[in-house]
Amino acid sequence: MSDLGLLAAMLFSEATKNNMDDFKQDATGIAWVAKNRTQRPNRFGETIADVVLAPNQFSGVNGDEWNKFMNNNLDDNEQGYAKEALRVARQVMGGLVDDPTGGADHYYNPDLASPAWGKLTDPKKVKDNEYYYEQKYESPAHNFFKETLKPLSKKESDIRFNDAFKKARAEGLEEFEWRGKRYTTEVKR
Repeated sequence: MSDLGLLAAMLFSEATKNNMDDFKQDATGIAWVAKNRTQRPNRFGETIADVVLAPNQFSGVNGDEWNKFMNNNLDDNEQGYAKEALRVARQVMGGLVDDPTGGADHYYNPDLASPAWGKLTDPKKVKDNEYYYEQKYESPAHNFFKETLKPLSKKESDIRFNDAFKKARAEGLEEFEWRGKRYTTEVKR
């Protein structure tokens, strides 16, 4: 099956079917997650097919909804969602719709799932050089996150005086310490 067909099947199996507007919004975000993952081929895969068919990535793949779509065993209402899934897949793959997710490469439905990575959303709670997941978007049924590597902390000696001065001023401090000496944030004229 083509990348377009695989993406549409994934959208049909993953996006909410409460109503068509919610489905469109949800499916657009999910499609962008798949497309965003192709931008990191060493992590997720080079093509949409690689991303969609990767083991243990999308719970709907090879599930009941996926199989209904793949076997075209859809009722009239589901046919409408399948057509919309194809339309959304075509638009996202063709770059005809902007990414509402801000580059997200992960998502989950908080009413149905609680993935371990979903607890790593605060960069302060992960170690330097570890991943955290910054929430970027929310659709009617899913929360969307971007996997981000927390950079190594700068040592005090690596921080330039001007940066330390600006930080102290931004924090409203009258004094600050830099390389073991005290300085004032007063601007001399």
